[in-house]
Amino acid sequence: MAALAAGTRRPWVGLGAAVWVQIAAGNAYTFPLYSHSLKSVLGFNQQQLTMLGVANDIGENFGLIPGFVSKKHPPWLILLIGALASIWRGRLNEGHDSSDVPLLLTEGEGGVNEKRKLGEDFKFIEAVVKADFWLLFFVFFFGVGSGVTVLNNLAQIGVAQGFDDTTFLLSLFGVGNFVGRLGGGFVSERFVRSKTIPRTVWMTCTQIIMFATYLLFPSAINATFCTATGILGVCYGVQFSVMISTVSELFGLKDFGTLYNFMALGNPLGALLFSGLLAGYVYDNEAAKQQGIHLYGTNVSCVGPNCFRLTFLVLAAVCFVGSILSIVLSLRIKPFYQNLYSGGSVGVLPNTNQQDQGAASAS
Repeated sequence: MAALAAGTRRPWVGLGAAVWVQIAAGNAYTFPLYSHSLKSVLGFNQQQLTMLGVANDIGENFGLIPGFVSKKHPPWLILLIGALASIWRGRLNEGHDSSDVPLLLTEGEGGVNEKRKLGEDFKFIEAVVKADFWLLFFVFFFGVGSGVTVLNNLAQIGVAQGFDDTTFLLSLFGVGNFVGRLGGGFVSERFVRSKTIPRTVWMTCTQIIMFATYLLFPSAINATFCTATGILGVCYGVQFSVMISTVSELFGLKDFGTLYNFMALGNPLGALLFSGLLAGYVYDNEAAKQQGIHLYGTNVSCVGPNCFRLTFLVLAAVCFVGSILSIVLSLRIKPFYQNLYSGGSVGVLPNTNQQDQGAASAS
């Protein structure tokens, strides 16, 4: 991994700027606050409402274009463009279809012939032919895809369970999300440096917890419902912090913007499949059974654990598969992490050439 030149500003300056950016980006997570009112005013059924949530997730996570741009332009310019785009979107209140995404193959022309090892700076086209890249993508996809499904439908899940104030549920999930992102980075960093435990082990642990949590939701026990919501938020946040660090360590920083934003597509893709196509359909179908079959497709509310029971069972199965894939990935990259952090250094990563020489002599 290429060494980075020391900056002239203190790290706290970057942290402060990042906090402000995240505060602004946090608006995307407020969809459950007004989704129930939106459904009532516009007369949407649950499937139509969840597709609106999917559109929100796509806009939030589709960052491939900024990823390409970040390789040639400074971060402040990209943030400025994003701010201006947000203002423009707010004034026009309409979508914009961007169809001029550069061809990915031209970006990595000639790169596929040169095989790189984990820890080196991969081009995007070089990374996508690696099995570890796709294992990480699907592990992240199963984890955040199932989590965002609960987030997008949290208001309706709460109403179905008999909660009048669903704002409290969103607050629980949001606080858990924050704790998971911060704590996941701290814990994974501590153990990878002290015990050379791969970061993805924590994705495994949290997805096993998510599997158990999804089985708690259909039980319709209010005492466990709030706890399960908070725990799910923590596990959801861990997926993000671990994925970001793992991508940078396995595939380097040269095309990090593109690689990260490609991974982030797992969020809207999961929302589309599990929220838009599954949860909305199951909810509307159960509501139709309760209110009368002729009312299917209209703005009706569903009450009881059956409204999302099948959805939660599917999400549990999804996280079970994700945990298995995460175990496979962790076993595959364990030798890399042992080699990378075996010296226990905190500030300097081992030289890649020394790693290659050590591997050659060992073989």
